[in-house]
Amino acid sequence: MSDDLDTGSFSRMMKLGSLASRVGLSVAGTAIGNTFRSVDLRDARKTRSQVRNALRVAETLGHMKGVPMKIGQMLSLHENLLPPEVARVLSSLQQNAPSVSFARMEAIVRAETGERFAQVAQLDPQPWAAASIGQIHRARLQDGREVVFKIQYPGIDRVIEADMRNLRGTLKFVFSLLTEMDTGPLWEELNERLLEELDYEREAANLQRAAALLQDEPHLCVPTVVPELSSRHV
Repeated sequence: MSDDLDTGSFSRMMKLGSLASRVGLSVAGTAIGNTFRSVDLRDARKTRSQVRNALRVAETLGHMKGVPMKIGQMLSLHENLLPPEVARVLSSLQQNAPSVSFARMEAIVRAETGERFAQVAQLDPQPWAAASIGQIHRARLQDGREVVFKIQYPGIDRVIEADMRNLRGTLKFVFSLLTEMDTGPLWEELNERLLEELDYEREAANLQRAAALLQDEPHLCVPTVVPELSSRHV
């Protein structure tokens, strides 16, 4: 499923605010209803409510990308600190995220590579994978090489900067409704790592460095970088 990325600060805050309201009302309604139920029925209703709200969170964060989706991905890795039903739902953000339309992603590649785009014989419009700050498309070059393009979502760097300023409190509230885990340390780690992840030129250099260090390891294969088709966002 393709979805254009919402980059407006106000609309992103409204989406998270709406999510927080829906999840909060759901949690409150379940808690009130459980005062009149048996213990076994309380547990069953609570679990159903957690799954329903986790699905709401995963869907919203998956479409928002950037900081919200990254927080969801990081939380999903802490299975021992989340209710197992919630962790399973949030784990979908690791590999089943909604994709951004091919037209927008192809435009990024063309703009970043300029005349060098002529080296591309075919760029698959179907994403191979979609994540929090970019997605992957298979391609074939004019010389016959099979490659993949990792393409950063348009404007995601500006979105992340705004999200880090504006969304922390709302995100912490949303996740406090699903878990008692302290998300503060995750936020600090995210702040440091996302700025690194946004620099694809740095990532390409790190990949080339890893290839050189591991060239004598017969059981490891490091993908080759195509420097002439690489840039800060591709």
